Order: sequence, then C-alpha cells, then structure tokens
Amino acid sequence: MRELIDTSAKNNVRFVYALSPGLDIDLGAGYDGDFQKLCDKCESLYTLGVRDFAILLDDIPTSDAKGHAKLVNDFQKKFIKTHDACANLIMITTEYSANMLTGYTDEIAKKLDREIRVMWTGNGTLPESIKTKDLLRINLKFGRKVFIWWNYPVNDLLENELFMGPCENLDKKLYRFVSGFVSNPMNQGYASEFPLLTIADYLWNPAAYAPEASLDAALRVLAPDCADALYTLIDLTRDTVINGGRSTFLLSEEIAAYQNGAPGAAQKLRTALEGTKAKLETLAETCEEKLLQEIRPWLEKAEFTVDAAIKLMDYALASSADEKAEQVLPFVAAYQAAAENLKQVSPDVLTKLLTEAAAKVNDLVRESKSEMTTVQVYTDLPAYQDHKPENAVDGNDDTFFWSSCAPAENSSFTLDLGKVTDVTGVHLVMGTDRLFDEYIHSGVIEYSEDGTAYSYLCDTQGRETVSSGGFRARFVRVRCTGAQINWVIIRKFEAEYENRLPAGISFEGVAAARLSPLFDRNLFTAFSPDPETVSGKTLTIDTAGLSKVKLFLPEPDGLSVFADAETGSETAVIVLPHVLINTDGIRRVRIVFTEKQATIAEIVLV
Repeated sequence: MRELIDTSAKNNVRFVYALSPGLDIDLGAGYDGDFQKLCDKCESLYTLGVRDFAILLDDIPTSDAKGHAKLVNDFQKKFIKTHDACANLIMITTEYSANMLTGYTDEIAKKLDREIRVMWTGNGTLPESIKTKDLLRINLKFGRKVFIWWNYPVNDLLENELFMGPCENLDKKLYRFVSGFVSNPMNQGYASEFPLLTIADYLWNPAAYAPEASLDAALRVLAPDCADALYTLIDLTRDTVINGGRSTFLLSEEIAAYQNGAPGAAQKLRTALEGTKAKLETLAETCEEKLLQEIRPWLEKAEFTVDAAIKLMDYALASSADEKAEQVLPFVAAYQAAAENLKQVSPDVLTKLLTEAAAKVNDLVRESKSEMTTVQVYTDLPAYQDHKPENAVDGNDDTFFWSSCAPAENSSFTLDLGKVTDVTGVHLVMGTDRLFDEYIHSGVIEYSEDGTAYSYLCDTQGRETVSSGGFRARFVRVRCTGAQINWVIIRKFEAEYENRLPAGISFEGVAAARLSPLFDRNLFTAFSPDPETVSGKTLTIDTAGLSKVKLFLPEPDGLSVFADAETGSETAVIVLPHVLINTDGIRRVRIVFTEKQATIAEIVLV
C-alpha cells in the first residue's frame, strides 16, 4: 500500500482511500464504537501518506438518510478537519442517478455538510451523455456542484463487453458545473488505458476534444507496434450507449453495398474481410503480452466472426444450388464457432449480418418431407437469460433449460406430444457437472391425455430418471412436490412414442427423441452421438415415394453410406460434407456408424 501511495504522489496522482461501510456499520446503539473503528482504520492510512478519503454508500439495501448524513458529517468534522492537508471528504449516497431519486435524496441533501463532495453518475448508472442542463437540477438539489462518477469504460456487470473506444458524448462545458470527474475502468487494466487516455484528453481541453483523433493518439502512445491492428479490434467491439451502440465503421461501406445488392459487392466485402482477418492475425503476433492476455477472448471471437463472414460470402458467391450446398456447412461450422464464444463483437453489424443469413441458409432444407412430430414445452418457471425451455427437448446435451428462480411446490415442466399416443419411455436429466444441485430435489413424473387429469408414473430419482412407458398420453410432466432453494436445470426431458420419426426412418437402439436434430429443417443443430453408443449401428432410410435423399455431414469420417438397389445389390457412396442421392432404382439408404466421431446436420427427403 505504501508503494502504491508513494508511486501515485510521484506521478501527480491523488490517491483516494475509499471504504464502503454501509452494509455492516451500526447506525444505532453501536454507532460510537463503529465510528471509532472507521477513524482508526483511516488513521493507519493517513500515517502511510493518504490525504484523500471517500465513504461510499451506493448499492446497499438501507435508505437511512438521517444516519448516512450523520456518518459522513461526523467523519468530515472529526477526522478530515482534524488532520492536516486532508481534502474534503468524497461520498456517494444510496441514490446516485436521476432515475433513482426518492425522498431519501431530498432528506440527505438538506443534512450534508456543505463542504462534502457528493458523487453522481448522471441520468442513469451509465447515461448516454451528461448534459449541463441535467447537472443544474442536481446541483440545486444538493446545494453544491456534484462530483461525477462516470461508469465508462467499466464492464464488471457486462463482462462480455470490451470498451476500448474513446470518450464520447460529454458536454463540452461540463467542467463548469462539477467539482470533480473520475472514470470507473474495466476489470482489464491494460485495455482500460486506451479509453482512460481519451478521457484525460477530454478533461484537459473539452472544447477542442475530438474522439477519433484522441483514440488515434492513444494508440500511437500506448501501442505503437500494433496501433492499426489494435484499432481494427476496437472498431469491432466499440459499441456502447455513449456512441449509440455503433461499431464496425471500417467495413460499413462494403457491408452496406452488399446488403443493398450492389453488383460485385459480395466479392468486395470478402476482400475487405480478408484484410480485417490479416489485421487481427497481426495483432495476435505483435501486441504486448500483458495487453494481449486481457483482450485475447475478444480477439478470438473477432477472428471467429470475421471467418464466418468470409464463409458467408463464399456461400453468397456460389452460383448454383449444388454449389451452395457445398459451401453452407463451412459457414454453419464457422457461425457456430463464433456463437460458442460469448464475448460481444460487432453485434450491430457483423453478428447481425450472420444471424440474418443463418435463417436464410436453412432454405436449403425447407423442401424436406422429413420433419419430425414437434414437441411443445410449457413451464411456470421463468428462464434464466437465454436458457429457454425448448433447450430441454432439442436433442443437444450441451444446451439446457435453466430457471431464474427456485421452484415452488407444484411448479412443473410439461411436454405436449401433439396428440394422444402410446408412450414407451421417459428420460429426464437435470443439473450439470458444475451446477450439481440445480435439479428438482423432490418431484414426480406424471402423464395425462387431456392436460387436466394426471396419473402418477414415478418419483424423480436425483439428477437422472429413466422410466419405461406402457401408457397412453399427450402430456408428460415433471412436477415439484415441495419448494426448494436451488434453481433448476433440465438438460433433457424426452418421451419415446409411436410415429414420432418421419415415415421410412429407423435407427434400432437409438431413441427417436435423440434424432430430432436430423429432421428439424435447421442446419445449425446436429446429431453428434458418442461413438461408443452407435458404433456398428445403422440408420436406415426407406426411399419409397422419394426422388432424392440429401445428407449434410459436417463430420463424415465416422460414417459409411450405402445405397441399396432394388435388385438387392448395394453401392458404397463417397461421403462428402454434402451428399445427394437420386433414388431411382434405390430401395433404401443405409448410414452405418463406425468407432470414429461422426456428425449429421440434416437429412432431407424430397
């Protein structure tokens, strides 16, 4: 601590020691003792050389205006004023932005010592801008110029964001209406230096401040060996409320031309994307290691995103349906690789472009006659983030439903099979290896023909329940028989029943529910089974009534495909990522799984 304090002094930085005692300080009968502990703590820091102190009362559940005012007033009077060279106390109240104000602020504002500096974030926790007209109101309420706590470029609540863009959208006359201005940086200290230097530039001369010129200067000062390459990454990640959520200016012309259908635009955009990819590769090779370690997750996401966009252009440039079928799987794989990295990169431009394209490329499988019976899901439990209920029935073990609260007694998760049918088995899997306790601790599985009168099937058995069927039902549900404190994760809830698979499809020993990704008309979901469970097994397609069978195979190495002729002879099919089999003279297609990993994205029957 002494080294930090001394280094600050040598570099003309005022080191402020801040405490947040609001959760545990006794403002009642034990106040005198707790206040003395506060003073004793700060005395030890004063001895080390600290002359600036702050008491922070933000983000606490109590709104004791009288008690909070007494605490900071006493500290200002009994500590700050009794210690030589101490600056006036900095504090923040429980309400620190315009959208939070209640009678608490009205009361504490009247009680605060006039010399105490009061922090303020603006019209919101991170406002789009801070205008002088807004400061006039709050200054009048507190009877002083507020001290701005600006929540930029901080990302502690937005951990997937990287805010390295310049300071923007601050009133050029702000300095007239504030007593101080500090920036809240990111968890990434080295990456924070770039926006911090632009903030310093703004504060030095607001009237002459130019964001882009300031960022360019920061790059030349802080990263001279990779300035242009680093700017490329910043350009892809700079969307924030202070700039209207905009990013990717470097590619804007080419993308706009492509979206408007300009001649040759796809090739021009592909060339520009290749240049972006080269810049990102240069950044990985030339960036200073400490900074690289902080930005690497976003750099990797940027590389994945740009690669997916290049693959999309390859798909767009394909001239025939067969060529598009050959190019679509590389795009799908690149798109999924980008999606697996949750860091935010160009959400308003490249990610949007890819997402819109992802919906359109599924037109290649829309003609299929092979869609499976759809299973609907219903639950009274709200979903946490994007862990929606449908994830429990998508056939993918890596996705799951996750409730955003603990279930109450009788909370339920229900499958609607679409019609009353003979159910032969039920399989329920809950929790994950990391979130072991996120499951229904006390529950039952029940079934019903009408969704009203339910019959008991079995109790839930920890994290995984397997039950044989032998009953008729349209609805199958898991119901909590008691309230609990844990949230609930449902990774898989499947019912095996007759006629779920498309006509002519059979796969002995593999549950039909596991095959849903093969027939959902979505190339972005896939059947990728454990080789140990399917090695030597055969998925059979009866071609009666069909003219074509199309196979989309991202990982075909673990497959052998045979076309069996009407005569009984068979022909081995060369397995490529996209296989088209004309069924004239073919009575069935057999897909045999080997001991190697294999993936099938979609089977299309025409």
